[in-house]
Amino acid sequence: MRLLMRPGRALAAMLLPVLAGCGSSTSTAADESIEPPLKYSVKVGNETATLFEGVPVRIDGTFTNPTVAIIPDSSRVFPYQGVKFRYPKTFTFEADVDDPASKTWVLSGNDIKITYSVYQGTLSTKDFADSMLDQFGRENSEIVDKQATITLGQEKLSGISLRTTLAGHKMQIDIYSVPSRGSETRILMFQDSLDDSGNRSEEGSRVLAEIGSSFSIER
Repeated sequence: MRLLMRPGRALAAMLLPVLAGCGSSTSTAADESIEPPLKYSVKVGNETATLFEGVPVRIDGTFTNPTVAIIPDSSRVFPYQGVKFRYPKTFTFEADVDDPASKTWVLSGNDIKITYSVYQGTLSTKDFADSMLDQFGRENSEIVDKQATITLGQEKLSGISLRTTLAGHKMQIDIYSVPSRGSETRILMFQDSLDDSGNRSEEGSRVLAEIGSSFSIER
Protein backbone atom coordinates (compact mmCIF):
# COMPACT_ATOMS: atom_id res chain seq x y z
CA MET A 1 0.00 0.00 0.00
CA ARG A 2 1.38 3.36 -0.97
CA LEU A 3 0.22 6.23 1.21
CA LEU A 4 2.60 9.15 1.19
CA MET A 5 1.86 12.62 2.49
CA ARG A 6 3.58 15.80 1.35
CA PRO A 7 3.75 19.22 2.99
CA GLY A 8 2.41 21.40 0.20
CA ARG A 9 0.89 24.88 0.24
CA ALA A 10 -1.63 23.92 2.95
CA LEU A 11 1.12 23.04 5.41
CA ALA A 12 3.17 26.03 4.31
CA ALA A 13 0.18 28.21 5.11
CA MET A 14 0.17 26.82 8.66
CA LEU A 15 3.90 27.30 9.07
CA LEU A 16 4.40 30.74 7.58
CA PRO A 17 2.67 32.66 10.39
CA VAL A 18 5.37 31.52 12.83
CA LEU A 19 8.20 32.61 10.58
CA ALA A 20 10.06 35.71 11.55
CA GLY A 21 10.68 38.03 8.64
CA CYS A 22 10.28 37.71 4.93
CA GLY A 23 12.52 38.13 1.92
CA SER A 24 13.74 36.67 -1.33
CA SER A 25 15.38 33.25 -1.64
CA THR A 26 18.99 32.99 -2.66
CA SER A 27 19.02 33.59 -6.38
CA THR A 28 20.30 30.95 -8.76
CA ALA A 29 20.72 30.80 -12.50
CA ALA A 30 19.16 27.36 -12.65
CA ASP A 31 15.45 26.83 -13.17
CA GLU A 32 14.60 25.18 -9.87
CA SER A 33 11.33 23.76 -11.20
CA ILE A 34 13.14 21.47 -13.64
CA GLU A 35 14.02 17.88 -12.77
CA PRO A 36 17.81 17.41 -12.57
CA PRO A 37 19.18 15.89 -15.78
CA LEU A 38 20.13 12.23 -16.05
CA LYS A 39 23.78 11.52 -16.78
CA TYR A 40 24.84 8.98 -19.41
CA SER A 41 28.13 7.31 -20.19
CA VAL A 42 28.65 6.94 -23.94
CA LYS A 43 31.31 4.58 -25.25
CA VAL A 44 32.29 4.88 -28.91
CA GLY A 45 35.00 2.39 -29.80
CA ASN A 46 37.65 2.84 -27.12
CA GLU A 47 36.57 6.38 -26.22
CA THR A 48 34.17 7.12 -23.34
CA ALA A 49 32.35 10.40 -22.73
CA THR A 50 29.85 11.66 -20.18
CA LEU A 51 26.78 13.53 -21.36
CA PHE A 52 23.48 14.87 -20.06
CA GLU A 53 20.07 14.95 -21.70
CA GLY A 54 19.93 17.61 -24.42
CA VAL A 55 23.58 18.67 -23.99
CA PRO A 56 25.86 18.08 -27.04
CA VAL A 57 29.24 16.44 -26.43
CA ARG A 58 32.23 16.07 -28.71
CA ILE A 59 34.12 12.79 -28.97
CA ASP A 60 37.50 13.23 -30.61
CA GLY A 61 38.89 10.68 -33.01
CA THR A 62 38.16 8.92 -36.27
CA PHE A 63 35.86 5.93 -36.07
CA THR A 64 35.11 3.24 -38.65
CA ASN A 65 32.09 1.10 -37.86
CA PRO A 66 32.51 1.66 -34.09
CA THR A 67 30.62 -0.21 -31.41
CA VAL A 68 28.49 2.27 -29.47
CA ALA A 69 27.10 1.78 -25.96
CA ILE A 70 24.96 4.23 -24.00
CA ILE A 71 24.67 3.57 -20.27
CA PRO A 72 22.34 5.69 -18.11
CA ASP A 73 23.39 6.51 -14.56
CA SER A 74 21.29 4.91 -11.84
CA SER A 75 20.84 8.24 -10.03
CA ARG A 76 20.19 11.93 -10.51
CA VAL A 77 21.86 14.69 -8.49
CA PHE A 78 19.60 17.14 -6.65
CA PRO A 79 21.37 20.55 -6.88
CA TYR A 80 19.05 23.26 -5.56
CA GLN A 81 19.16 25.84 -2.74
CA GLY A 82 22.51 24.98 -1.23
CA VAL A 83 22.42 21.18 -1.04
CA LYS A 84 23.49 18.35 -3.33
CA PHE A 85 22.78 14.63 -3.08
CA ARG A 86 22.12 11.63 -5.28
CA TYR A 87 18.72 9.97 -5.48
CA PRO A 88 17.30 7.14 -7.66
CA LYS A 89 16.49 8.13 -11.25
CA THR A 90 13.15 6.29 -10.97
CA PHE A 91 11.80 8.71 -8.35
CA THR A 92 9.16 11.23 -9.36
CA PHE A 93 10.09 14.90 -9.08
CA GLU A 94 7.80 17.71 -7.90
CA ALA A 95 8.73 21.35 -7.36
CA ASP A 96 6.63 24.04 -5.69
CA VAL A 97 8.86 27.09 -6.13
CA ASP A 98 6.56 29.88 -7.31
CA ASP A 99 6.64 31.64 -3.94
CA PRO A 100 10.20 32.91 -3.27
CA ALA A 101 9.51 32.85 0.49
CA SER A 102 8.51 29.17 0.57
CA LYS A 103 10.03 26.57 -1.77
CA THR A 104 9.56 22.82 -1.60
CA TRP A 105 10.84 19.88 -3.66
CA VAL A 106 9.45 16.35 -3.29
CA LEU A 107 11.21 13.22 -4.60
CA SER A 108 9.01 10.14 -4.31
CA GLY A 109 9.71 6.43 -4.51
CA ASN A 110 7.39 3.54 -3.72
CA ASP A 111 8.03 3.56 0.03
CA ILE A 112 10.13 6.63 0.82
CA LYS A 113 9.59 10.28 0.07
CA ILE A 114 12.29 12.96 0.31
CA THR A 115 11.13 16.53 0.93
CA TYR A 116 13.45 19.53 0.94
CA SER A 117 11.92 22.86 1.96
CA VAL A 118 13.42 26.34 2.17
CA TYR A 119 11.58 29.09 4.04
CA GLN A 120 12.47 32.73 4.61
CA GLY A 121 12.40 33.20 8.37
CA THR A 122 13.22 31.13 11.45
CA LEU A 123 11.46 27.82 12.03
CA SER A 124 12.48 24.98 14.36
CA THR A 125 12.06 21.31 13.58
CA LYS A 126 9.78 21.12 16.63
CA ASP A 127 7.47 23.77 15.14
CA PHE A 128 7.49 21.83 11.88
CA ALA A 129 6.74 18.54 13.66
CA ASP A 130 3.92 20.10 15.69
CA SER A 131 2.27 21.34 12.51
CA MET A 132 2.54 17.88 10.97
CA LEU A 133 1.06 16.27 14.09
CA ASP A 134 -1.92 18.61 13.75
CA GLN A 135 -2.22 17.71 10.08
CA PHE A 136 -2.04 13.93 10.63
CA GLY A 137 -4.06 13.91 13.86
CA ARG A 138 -2.38 13.65 17.24
CA GLU A 139 -4.51 10.62 18.12
CA ASN A 140 -2.75 8.75 15.28
CA SER A 141 0.77 10.11 15.82
CA GLU A 142 3.58 10.42 18.35
CA ILE A 143 7.04 11.91 18.69
CA VAL A 144 9.53 9.03 18.96
CA ASP A 145 12.82 10.94 19.10
CA LYS A 146 13.11 14.60 20.13
CA GLN A 147 16.87 14.59 19.52
CA ALA A 148 17.15 12.65 16.27
CA THR A 149 20.44 12.89 14.37
CA ILE A 150 21.70 11.65 11.01
CA THR A 151 25.10 11.84 9.33
CA LEU A 152 24.94 12.66 5.63
CA GLY A 153 28.28 13.07 3.90
CA GLN A 154 30.42 15.17 6.22
CA GLU A 155 27.40 16.76 7.87
CA LYS A 156 25.64 15.76 11.08
CA LEU A 157 22.06 17.01 11.03
CA SER A 158 19.79 17.27 14.05
CA GLY A 159 16.03 17.15 14.21
CA ILE A 160 13.01 15.24 15.40
CA SER A 161 11.30 11.98 14.44
CA LEU A 162 7.63 11.08 14.62
CA ARG A 163 5.49 8.11 13.68
CA THR A 164 1.96 8.12 12.43
CA THR A 165 -0.65 5.60 11.28
CA LEU A 166 -3.06 6.57 8.51
CA ALA A 167 -5.64 4.12 7.16
CA GLY A 168 -3.68 1.32 8.80
CA HIS A 169 -0.43 2.38 7.12
CA LYS A 170 2.52 3.06 9.44
CA MET A 171 5.06 5.73 8.59
CA GLN A 172 8.12 7.31 10.16
CA ILE A 173 8.84 10.96 9.42
CA ASP A 174 12.31 12.31 10.18
CA ILE A 175 12.62 16.10 10.10
CA TYR A 176 16.14 17.56 10.05
CA SER A 177 17.44 21.11 10.07
CA VAL A 178 20.01 21.89 7.38
CA PRO A 179 22.53 24.64 8.25
CA SER A 180 21.78 27.85 6.37
CA ARG A 181 22.90 31.44 6.09
CA GLY A 182 21.02 34.36 7.63
CA SER A 183 17.39 33.96 8.66
CA GLU A 184 16.64 31.28 6.09
CA THR A 185 15.29 27.91 7.30
CA ARG A 186 16.14 24.70 5.44
CA ILE A 187 14.31 21.49 6.30
CA LEU A 188 15.16 18.02 4.95
CA MET A 189 12.49 15.42 5.63
CA PHE A 190 12.37 11.67 5.03
CA GLN A 191 9.00 9.92 5.11
CA ASP A 192 9.35 6.15 5.09
CA SER A 193 6.91 3.24 5.26
CA LEU A 194 7.23 0.87 8.22
CA ASP A 195 6.47 -2.83 8.44
CA ASP A 196 4.40 -4.40 11.22
CA SER A 197 7.52 -4.61 13.41
CA GLY A 198 8.29 -0.92 12.95
CA ASN A 199 11.25 -1.46 10.62
CA ARG A 200 12.08 0.86 7.73
CA SER A 201 11.40 -0.23 4.17
CA GLU A 202 14.22 -1.78 2.14
CA GLU A 203 13.92 1.10 -0.32
CA GLY A 204 14.19 3.61 2.50
CA SER A 205 17.35 2.05 3.91
CA ARG A 206 18.93 1.89 0.44
CA VAL A 207 18.07 5.49 -0.44
CA LEU A 208 19.29 6.87 2.89
CA ALA A 209 22.61 5.09 2.34
CA GLU A 210 22.93 6.64 -1.13
CA ILE A 211 22.15 10.12 0.16
CA GLY A 212 24.51 9.55 3.08
CA SER A 213 27.42 8.90 0.72
CA SER A 214 26.73 11.87 -1.59
CA PHE A 215 25.28 14.70 0.51
CA SER A 216 26.99 18.09 0.69
CA ILE A 217 26.06 21.63 1.75
CA GLU A 218 27.06 24.83 0.00
CA ARG A 219 28.13 27.35 2.63
